Amino acid sequence: MDRRGVVAIITAIVLPVFLLLAAMGLDLSRGYIVKQRLQTGADAMSSLVAAQMRMRGPNTLPDTACARSERLFAANFNTKALFHAVPAPPLCVYDATRQQIVITTSAAVPLVFGQLLHRDTLTLVARAYVPLAAGQPDTLPGG
Repeated sequence: MDRRGVVAIITAIVLPVFLLLAAMGLDLSRGYIVKQRLQTGADAMSSLVAAQMRMRGPNTLPDTACARSERLFAANFNTKALFHAVPAPPLCVYDATRQQIVITTSAAVPLVFGQLLHRDTLTLVARAYVPLAAGQPDTLPGG
């Protein structure tokens, strides 16, 4: 029985699968880095909003505190260094029922190898919370 050429056939079948998995791993790792930067920017923004709300008193409008902290988010999220990820402007929403400000940020990461699966971008979202009630910590766990 002649066994010559069997390795070439197995390689031809398995190699494309391994290459696809490696390419997907690269895209997902890029997405992970962008998600971490989004969360860092949102957390930094929430810390500044909380500090401004404490410093200016309870009559401070959340919109004023959020508008002043958007530059801090931009400083923590460098689009040129993060694989051309396109962030949306941070959104501050006052939740009256829970007495907190919810800061939501998102970014679209263009996928290089994801196009093989007909997926052009990966949209990532990060949230941070600023409680306004007295006696609560500045950040909530998991934010």
